[in-house]
Amino acid sequence: MYDKIKILMGGGVPSIALKATGPFMCRGIMLLPTYNKSIGCIQYFDGKIRNLLIRMDVLRNQFWLTNSIHKFYLHYNYDDFYLSDAKDAFRELSDILGIDVFTGTIKQIEYGCNIPVENKKLLLNSLVSYKCKDYAPMLDKGKRYGSKCTFIQHALKLYDKSFQVKKQDGITIDPALCRWEAAVNYMQHLHKRGIAIHTVADLVDYEKAQYLVNDLIQKFLNTKKVATLNTAGLTLRENTAVARMSHPVIKAAVKANQPATYRNDIRICNKILDGSESPYMDAVVGLIADKCTELLNA
Repeated sequence: MYDKIKILMGGGVPSIALKATGPFMCRGIMLLPTYNKSIGCIQYFDGKIRNLLIRMDVLRNQFWLTNSIHKFYLHYNYDDFYLSDAKDAFRELSDILGIDVFTGTIKQIEYGCNIPVENKKLLLNSLVSYKCKDYAPMLDKGKRYGSKCTFIQHALKLYDKSFQVKKQDGITIDPALCRWEAAVNYMQHLHKRGIAIHTVADLVDYEKAQYLVNDLIQKFLNTKKVATLNTAGLTLRENTAVARMSHPVIKAAVKANQPATYRNDIRICNKILDGSESPYMDAVVGLIADKCTELLNA
């Protein structure tokens, strides 16, 4: 369910770090200094617990934990990571560090689910836009392996998890998986919509986690997708709008030079697409909803 995370621990940097003048060990973890040359002193100490990164910023008196909580607990992140796993992972992390990680403030979070798919190419090329912003291809050496829609406070991603794991870890996953994910870089994105995730304790609270699950499903439902249209049933004006919006070069030119026409074309296409989802996409929505329910309750 959860993957990459950024946590700011309360209480500031441990006193041992404030006094250190070089590398030191803390609870079996080696912390290495990075110097701020402009002021001639140590800026912060960095360390690792498995894949999790620790940063003790002595100048700002801030203690950070970042990276994948999923990988920290399971050593990989392609299998299911349940809400109960997340609770156990943060308990273990608390024991290792000797502090209550559940009181830490969440600054960034990725949440999503892995789903088995038979036709990855069809799914990965199906996403068009979210809130009038187009999805962009996720590329690796020119090969498309996903789609991403990026905003200031958050991003949405649908990508080939099997491809990513094979490339990074050399592991072949069977059956093939795709991942649907929301990455929140500024927590205001959730707070302003009444999703009260502030601390790690909130993140593993069942009722509050349900809001994130609902948000994940709703974001997929609200994403405009490629649809098979019966153009014979459309008016000339509707056909023209669809044609312009289906051609990337023409679409970009209309947006730049005729913004009023572009907005009208978007409105027409959105109205058409709202009623034209395919049975395949209905099945994908069902897979996401079922997997999210399983991750919450298992």
